Amino acid sequence: MTDMIQENEYRIERLEDRHYRDLCSISIHAFGFDPGINYYSDKNKTDYLGHRNLGFIAYSQQGQPAAFYGVYAYPVEYNGSTHVAVQSGDTMTHPAHGGKGLFTRLAKATYDLCRQEGIEFVFGFPNKNSYPGFVKKLNWVHNENLLEYRIRIFTLPLLKLVKKIKFLNPLYNLYVSLVLSLYGKFSDFGSSLLMNDDSAPFISRSELFLNYKTGNGIKKIRSGEINFLIKLDGFLYLGDLSCPKPHNPEVIISRLKKLAFLIGADTLVFFSSPGTTQAGIFESCCKPLQGLPVGYLNFNSQLPLEKLRFVLADLDTF
Repeated sequence: MTDMIQENEYRIERLEDRHYRDLCSISIHAFGFDPGINYYSDKNKTDYLGHRNLGFIAYSQQGQPAAFYGVYAYPVEYNGSTHVAVQSGDTMTHPAHGGKGLFTRLAKATYDLCRQEGIEFVFGFPNKNSYPGFVKKLNWVHNENLLEYRIRIFTLPLLKLVKKIKFLNPLYNLYVSLVLSLYGKFSDFGSSLLMNDDSAPFISRSELFLNYKTGNGIKKIRSGEINFLIKLDGFLYLGDLSCPKPHNPEVIISRLKKLAFLIGADTLVFFSSPGTTQAGIFESCCKPLQGLPVGYLNFNSQLPLEKLRFVLADLDTF
């Protein structure tokens, strides 16, 4: 795969660090907001897996950034061995360049690049707008959807308030730091509940992976013997948890509710594949909603991809 391809009225280039500003430009026109250069820089810091900047950006004849398709390298564990897969993320097209087939062309170029780099498969969680393209044009397999759990918390909705009133953020961040300082030091995540099922591939919880995630705004805390990965963004998002067996769902949920109360999160949100231990914990207190589709495309993997299991921490948006 060459670093630059000329196709009709568009020039297609492989993603490099210098393109991050142009990704911000496409995002502004496609979604109405600029996530900032650091957003793309941090998400592409996957050098620890031997891969970086896996994607392609298209430019019009006039040099306008027109579309982007990219993937991010993820470590997948199965029966004690580690494999490298990629997650599809941040797909976007400038409205002025929609309907030109750029999504499909950029995706196929990215997949060819992944195959050349020895990556085994791509997975992702497409929304309703991108789902038809992934399934019908890129031949993704969709077997199931994530389950979405939401628990309402009776507390002052400080998290929602600071999301709307930005100048309150510094004061709120100081308060959150004080609250989280009351919790224990995060320990090895080796007892992740997903790791208890040897028959299902899952995203590694290695220290390198957790450091990568922490660089994207994730907080790691410990309550008693339980580790939590959390993100604060209007709601309290639980990425994952680990604890020794046997575990008590009531204790786990109670501690999460207390944390949400203290930090002013009126909603606790968690996603999981069906059948995980984490899903069972939440189903002890609330009924799930149907979440995002789980899809994948196999390049050359021998793993049982139909058994892939995910929780919220595995999504590139977490």
